[in-house]
Amino acid sequence: MSKPTDRSRSGNYSLGGCLFSLMRVSFSIFILAILGFLGFDLWYRTTLKTKPLVENLRDQWTEIGQIFGDTRKIVTITEDGTVTENGKVVPLKEIANACLGNISAPAPPPEAWRSMDKGILLNQGVATITSLVMSPDGKTLISGGRQLQVWDLDTRKLIRTLNNYLSKEDFINALALSPDGQTLASGDEKGRVILWNWKTGQIQKTLSHEGVYQLAFGSNGTLLFSGSMLGSNIKQWRVQTGQVLNTITSRVPVQKMAISPDGQTIAVASQGANAVEILRLSTGERVDLLIAGGQPESIAFTPNGRVLASASGGEQGIRLWNMIEGQPFRKLPIKVLKGHQGQPYTIAFSPDAKTLFATADGANGKDYALTVWNACTGELIHRFGSQTRGHSMAISPDGKTIITGGRKGDIQMWRLP
Repeated sequence: MSKPTDRSRSGNYSLGGCLFSLMRVSFSIFILAILGFLGFDLWYRTTLKTKPLVENLRDQWTEIGQIFGDTRKIVTITEDGTVTENGKVVPLKEIANACLGNISAPAPPPEAWRSMDKGILLNQGVATITSLVMSPDGKTLISGGRQLQVWDLDTRKLIRTLNNYLSKEDFINALALSPDGQTLASGDEKGRVILWNWKTGQIQKTLSHEGVYQLAFGSNGTLLFSGSMLGSNIKQWRVQTGQVLNTITSRVPVQKMAISPDGQTIAVASQGANAVEILRLSTGERVDLLIAGGQPESIAFTPNGRVLASASGGEQGIRLWNMIEGQPFRKLPIKVLKGHQGQPYTIAFSPDAKTLFATADGANGKDYALTVWNACTGELIHRFGSQTRGHSMAISPDGKTIITGGRKGDIQMWRLP
């Protein structure tokens, strides 16, 4: 009679041991899951995607309270740019004239673009046109993508292709033209920054910046700035010697970059962050961090540097920011331009800063080529043309010619009389 009892006890012990082991394994899995979640949360909070916003939001609460006139108010701003006061949403305090005392230059009024419809097709390619630059006289266009090409805008003909260094695997990410129009800079996927005499097709210098995605010349043409997506940094080059003068580190990958006209600051934006970082070029210190309200696809300074525009899709619109240091509204946009019906992929101001242009992203069938706003009043003027995701744009110095490059390799031109 004892053997069955022993077997029963052995079975009970086996069952209990299994249950204990199962509980131990489950507990271990639970602990690992918690640690994994905490680790992921820590990683998420410290990545370049969110860290600038978290830091900026914390720093700005008091400042925004001061803007609203009472530091005792519980004023906060969220990652989408919404301002709340004691838990209630506060409408943005837009100003009537966002041009901020701009002095007019010879350029057509925004209403002139209402007559535009179809553009002139310069090229029908197969690869994305990533960058466009126009010569100072407005007669020549240079396009970058799978090829680097020079176009005569009067005859609408291809002059030359600068392909003596490009292979089928190469792709140009960025172009910049010096203010005097003599030197062209191109940045490609292999991390090469090439300085060209585009009129002869000769390479002047070859520089190196891994992950180069953005290029811009300084106002006098002696300096070149290259921004990296991989290194999240900006290199300052002396054009004549090819020497690196300075390297600035950004908190976000340099997917979009704009140099202020006075050469004092640089704006940096990335789709991975909802903010635009403003850095001082001389020291690399952060001057400000502007909450774009969504993933900023493009940024642009007005020619006088008083206003910066950041473009995000949906309800966030294109936000205009006061760039005059010491002004009370630096932390909040002074005006929001809406009505784009999609993601503004590339934006640019007219030479007189009174008109803002944006290309479309082709989402949900919204494949119009350009949207035009009165940048002073925020009025939507016109939408015209057809183009799938305009990746690039160039505006002539007189403001009467607009050229866009699309995802499918097409280059279109619009000209006012």
